[in-house]
Order: sequence, then structure tokens, then C-alpha cells
Amino acid sequence: MLFKRLRYRRPGRVLDGVGPMDVERFLPEMLTDSGAARQDAAEVGFRNARIFDGKIEGRSFLDIGSHHGDLCLEALRRGAARAVGVELIRENVLIARNRAEQAGLAAEYIQGDFERGEEPGNFDIVACLNVLPELFDPIHALRRMAAMARERLIIELPSRRRRWLSRFRAPEPVIDVPLAARMHEVADCTFLPNAAAMGGILNQHMATFEPVQVFSSNAGKSFLVVATKRRIKHLTVVAGPSKAGKSTFKNRIIGDEAFRRSLGLPAEVTAQADANEVRRLPTGELAHVVLHYDFLRPFDRALGTYERDPAAELFRSAEQVSMFTLMTPKARLRAQLAAEKLKRKKQEIGPPRRDILYALYDTPDFLTTWYDRWFRFCETLNLKHTVVRNDGNYEFFDSRNWQRIHAENHGDGLKSA
Repeated sequence: MLFKRLRYRRPGRVLDGVGPMDVERFLPEMLTDSGAARQDAAEVGFRNARIFDGKIEGRSFLDIGSHHGDLCLEALRRGAARAVGVELIRENVLIARNRAEQAGLAAEYIQGDFERGEEPGNFDIVACLNVLPELFDPIHALRRMAAMARERLIIELPSRRRRWLSRFRAPEPVIDVPLAARMHEVADCTFLPNAAAMGGILNQHMATFEPVQVFSSNAGKSFLVVATKRRIKHLTVVAGPSKAGKSTFKNRIIGDEAFRRSLGLPAEVTAQADANEVRRLPTGELAHVVLHYDFLRPFDRALGTYERDPAAELFRSAEQVSMFTLMTPKARLRAQLAAEKLKRKKQEIGPPRRDILYALYDTPDFLTTWYDRWFRFCETLNLKHTVVRNDGNYEFFDSRNWQRIHAENHGDGLKSA
């Protein structure tokens, strides 16, 4: 099989017919014939340099598919505060524990199926080396790993052979589904994403990672994907429906330090972005980010809900979040949309989404429903939420008063279900 030729996961020798009671009898041979000992030293050094990158001291480390536990031991030798391995095969766990005991290192090894078992918790660094292609639902597993990683996620995958002509153009995102000759071999390789596909999943399907880094091994048999979590100290979100005046309010926050201070925001703005441009934010620690968020993004689109919107993941990942939701009188909303409609008619481009909204804004229940969904969603987040009434001037209210302000703006109250 193709995957069998490519695969070189940290293997110990596979001893057929060895049961739990026989492990101790074979331990000396297993320990001397270890994967770390048999692998090329340059390959091991390449991998460890990218995984630890001088940022392991005092941090917690999780290795998914830990096999004989080499990576956890290396993490502890480099100063990790805690190292945990999750491994499916019981015999491998016994070997790993024996190695840790011999080395005098407090590595923890858990026997379990990562896809089906309970999550071991959150860790600063999460690694999964050449295991993802053996999982039956690797995308879901990747999402779980991404949620568990506080600082970095490292994935190693076998490299796919590229055709000669394809070397002269950027690779397209591809996830292979290799077919096994026999059903018991199906788990040898279920799905095999290339580097472009991994970048798409981690940087477009998710918003919490900086642009991923991809490193090819010295032998070219595998590649490492290193994804670093975004570090946002303070996130200011300017939200509201289309044409509520969000851009004007956001620009005043960015350009007027006195205005920022009056709102209790940091003195400086490090970066700004629209919800569709999150992946373009700078890398490194960002002290204060201002984000423009149209809360009608899920309307009439496959997103459907805020929980499915990748941009909304930032609301949970930033250390502190200040949310400002604009509530604009109906007449002002429709006037803004009418001006936009005329502008777009002259340009003769784009879908008629604003035409649809122009009609819906005159329907009492439309905005009531979406404001209700938005405020219910925000209640699930840990943030400071302020309602901004925008009638040309700004008035500020506690978010609990949104229904009253909405009724004053639109002449309708929130209807009970």
C-alpha cells in the first residue's frame, strides 16, 4: 500500500502474538530496538527542533498517539512542566511507562482511543505525529486538538508524491482517500490531506491560528504543520446589522484616543480587521484588536448560526473582549441601504443582498429575531457588552436594555414565542 511505503511513525518492533503478560519478557529487546534509536538522527533532530522550538520550558505537552513515549520524555528533558501521552495500544503504554521509570521522568501515559475517549484536558502544546491519517474522522479530531491547544498545535503527515508538472505550480488543497486491499487494513490510512488542505482547515475553517508554517523533512517523506494560536490581549468588537454605522463607530475608536479612553478601552490600537479578513491580522502578541462584525453574516448563508462562524471563535480566544452592538433607528437604516442600493446599481456588480435587506428592514419581526439571536449568543460568552444607540449621536446602555431600545427605534417590541 502507498501509505505503508510512506509511513515511518516512531515504531518499536511489532511483535505478533505478544499479550499483556508477555510485555516484560520482550521489554529489553523493545527498549534497545526503539523507534528513536533506529531513526536517522538528523530526522529526529529536525522534528524535535520544530516541535519544541525553544518554547517548552515550564509548559504542558500532549502527544496524541504517543507509541513508546519518546516525545514525552524529550519534552520533560527540555524542561516541560508536564508531559502526557495518549496511546491506543496497551502494550505500548506499558513500554512507555517502563521507559519513563527507567529515565526517572514523570511522564504520564493514558491508554485510550482519542476519537472515542474523553478529552485529557487543555495543554500548551499538542502534537500528533503521523497519526491523523489513521483516524476515521480526522477533521473532527483535528478540531478537538485545535480546541485543546493553548499555544501551539503540531501535526506530522506523510508527504504525497507530486507529479512532475505539478511542481511548477502551487498545490491545490487535496484530501486523498486511499483504498485498502483488505478491510482490516482500512485504518492504515483513512484520509491523507496535503499541506494546502491543512492550511485551509486551520486558517479558513478556523480563525484562532496564525498562518500555519509547513516544514518538509530532510528526507522528504513527511511534513510538519505548525499552527500557533493567536494571542490577543484585548478584542474590541463593533457589531450590528448591515448599514447600522459600524464602520463609522469603529473608525472613531481607532482614530480618537480620548473616545477610546471614555469607553474604557486600551490607549493604543494594535490592529484592526473585518470579520472576513481575520487571517490577515499580524502575527505575534496583539495588545488591542478592533474587529468589525456584521451580525447578519449567517443570514441566508450556509453558516446559519454564530456558533458556526469561524470569525466568532475569536470572541472566546481573546483574553478580554469588549462588545459594542449598534442599534440604529429604522429610518436611518433604510436610508443607508437606499444609498448603497443606488451606488451598487451604478456599478452593476454584486448580488442583490442589500435589496433583500432593504425590504426585510421594513418587516418588524426580521431585525427583532436577529437581535434576539445575537444577544442570546453573546450571553454564552465572557465579555463586557454595551448597546450603542446610533441616531447620529451615540448613547450607551447596558445590554440588558436592548429590547426597550429596539422598540423605541423600530416601534415594535420583542414578540414572545
